[in-house]
Amino acid sequence: MKPSTSKGGRRPSSVNWADSRPGTTAQSSRPGSTAIAPRAASPTSLLHSSSFSSLPVETPALPGTPATDRELATLSHINQADRMMTPAQKYRQELAAMTPHQRALRRLVWRWEKDLPLWTEATIRIQKLQRGIVSREMSAHIKAQRQGIFAALKITIKAGEDVTAMRTTDAVFSLSRAISADPGSRLAYLVRGRAYYAQGMYNEALTDFSSCVMPGNDEADRTDRLRMQLLLGNTNYKKRGGGSPERRGSVMEDPGLTTFLRLKTFCVGTLVDSYHDPSVSAATDMVRFAGYANRGRVNMVTERYQAAVEDFTEVIESRGERCDIPSMYFFRGMAFSKLHEWVAAVDDFDLNVGLTEQDPDAYMRRAVAWSALQNWDKAHEDLSTALELDASAVLYAMRGRLLCCMRRFDEAIMDYKRSLAMDRDYEVAKQGLAEATKEHDPLPLVSQHS
Repeated sequence: MKPSTSKGGRRPSSVNWADSRPGTTAQSSRPGSTAIAPRAASPTSLLHSSSFSSLPVETPALPGTPATDRELATLSHINQADRMMTPAQKYRQELAAMTPHQRALRRLVWRWEKDLPLWTEATIRIQKLQRGIVSREMSAHIKAQRQGIFAALKITIKAGEDVTAMRTTDAVFSLSRAISADPGSRLAYLVRGRAYYAQGMYNEALTDFSSCVMPGNDEADRTDRLRMQLLLGNTNYKKRGGGSPERRGSVMEDPGLTTFLRLKTFCVGTLVDSYHDPSVSAATDMVRFAGYANRGRVNMVTERYQAAVEDFTEVIESRGERCDIPSMYFFRGMAFSKLHEWVAAVDDFDLNVGLTEQDPDAYMRRAVAWSALQNWDKAHEDLSTALELDASAVLYAMRGRLLCCMRRFDEAIMDYKRSLAMDRDYEVAKQGLAEATKEHDPLPLVSQHS
């Protein structure tokens, strides 16, 4: 039988393979052939061989793979070396890796940490002493501030009584002292402005009222509330007879409530019936918006009508959707009339009449606005209502003039005569009567010139 051949025609060499047992070698079947390399040894034998341990083998660990035994041994050796170092050696090792500036800073921190327990106790004691000193200084300052504010308020209340009694010269002097002692007192500016207004010093009054309504910061608002607390917050007792109040009976008087009623008269008479709550917030708002109301009246006198409209609007809007101060509608309606804004004037007079139906001035002013709009019937109705409430020579003369415009001369002559019956020296009524007679019966005048 012929031996098998490969595809290329060569006969494969016959090889005698070594036995699979460890330690055996393979040899060629023919003389002169080269022996096959021995089989690879096991990993255990390689680790114990001296030639393998002398080779520098570095096997980098891939990311995410567990550390080898050699790496673990190295890490444990380093940790053991760190554990064997004293704190001083570690400290020196840290210093060696720092810059000179970092080393100096680290030495300071180390000394501070070392002395921290001692410094902590001393620091706490120092802070307590400082807080005590500051607290005593603040208490003394607040006490002195309250005493100054209360003294200025007493002067202001006394000066307000002088203004009510028309002793305005003494009031201005006293209020200037109060303002010097307490420059932020809105009430003092308000009362002095009223004193200037009574004296006819409108520019000075306007300045004081502007200071009263000037917006302030949070500190100024807190001080305003403090003033009102000092002004309204005390309660005294008057005894009836001797002995204790429980045995003899006592009447509790609230000077705060009494002062609130007096305060309303100092602000402005038009606001007396509009503020009823004797609280700190109500009193503070009343003083501020009384400044707007008084400044608006000064603007009316000095013919700054648009500024007056803005001031009265500020007071009206402060009361919410429905203002309960009829005089503000009245004054703003007058300002609109001076600006010839007759429709707005009629609207304000309507609101005024809705709040006070017994005010003849409101009906009279609304009649003037209706006359400007040539609504003669409504004007005649308002003047008739005003005459029913309070008949006067002026109202009769006004209605006589209105009747002349309506070509009702007989009734006009009767109203002019009623006006002259109440005031025979009223020149407007005399002149109106002459014109009404001329228009009513022109023939005698024509016959005199024929």
